[in-house]
Amino acid sequence: DGMSLCMRVEAQLMLHGARYKIMSAEIKKRCEEVLNTAVMQEPKSDYVIWVRANFRLAVQDDISGALADLKRGRQLNPAYLENHELEGQILLRRSEFAGADAAFSRLVERGEQDPLQPYRLFMRGIARYCGGNFEGSVEDASAAYDMRPNEAGHLKLRAMALTEMQLHEQAQACLQAARQLSQAPMMTTKPPVLPPDMRWMLDRLKPVF
Repeated sequence: DGMSLCMRVEAQLMLHGARYKIMSAEIKKRCEEVLNTAVMQEPKSDYVIWVRANFRLAVQDDISGALADLKRGRQLNPAYLENHELEGQILLRRSEFAGADAAFSRLVERGEQDPLQPYRLFMRGIARYCGGNFEGSVEDASAAYDMRPNEAGHLKLRAMALTEMQLHEQAQACLQAARQLSQAPMMTTKPPVLPPDMRWMLDRLKPVF
């Protein structure tokens, strides 16, 4: 079943992302085979196309392929909410930070009751940090932490933005609080796909200090 196959691939994307780990060659090859089968079985599934787009972007760094899948997914279902996330991820990877902020904002505005809202705020907070909107990044990280107070990554992002605002005491307080929390991987602090010159952020945000 194409849908079930794609759920397996999405699980790998989520788990590797939450652990801030690169997918091994063996798992990558298996996922590629699974996606090929899924697309042949379910070529008109918005979900199947969305998963392949995320795999292309996050694992293969295939921006043009991800864009083609985004276009196809919107043709299949213009109302598919997750395509705003995909668009934001693509724009962030291309260093188009204002556009990524806007795409993630559309997702945040439409998902107030969604349990993944802290993750969406985290992604927008990172886009805003990359674009130099440190105050906005603090606001998003704070809002995400209020909803998921057991996740250190939200505090780490807030500390990074506070440091850029020269609010060093507040930043240190955030880091101290983060050290008291579990360092286990968490799903709502899985990082979006960053451009190469911003990937140093991953060492600051990853689960272990």
